[in-house]
Amino acid sequence: METVDSEVSEVERHAYDGTTCRILIGSVLDLIANKWAVPIILALGRAGEPMRFTELSRAIQTITQKELTKQLRELESVGLVGRRVHPVVPPKVEYWLTGTGHSLQPVLDTLARWAAANGATLAKHRAVRNAAAAAN
Repeated sequence: METVDSEVSEVERHAYDGTTCRILIGSVLDLIANKWAVPIILALGRAGEPMRFTELSRAIQTITQKELTKQLRELESVGLVGRRVHPVVPPKVEYWLTGTGHSLQPVLDTLARWAAANGATLAKHRAVRNAAAAAN
């Protein structure tokens, strides 16, 4: 007979292990906490269908082609973004969110709601801290 512990998933066990949870969350934040990962994930998620490189570049107007290429490769390497090259001339490359990438969207939506609700408070505290530091 199996115990209740065997019914608890590996993910759920990590949720209660502070060190492991911190490491797992830290690695995810390292991945998405750069300037471009979240805009790329959001653009691909909003599209709802594969996007060509140029479409994605237009959707995120301020990103350079070099940086977009770098970020797409990184997101593809960790399984958040899929990539398909069509054997045509000129080359046609499409990108989309994988199932794992889609599963990140509710987390980003929740984080956006939290930021909207608490951003002013954080900014106020930061301004007070900066003013105090400048006065010293």
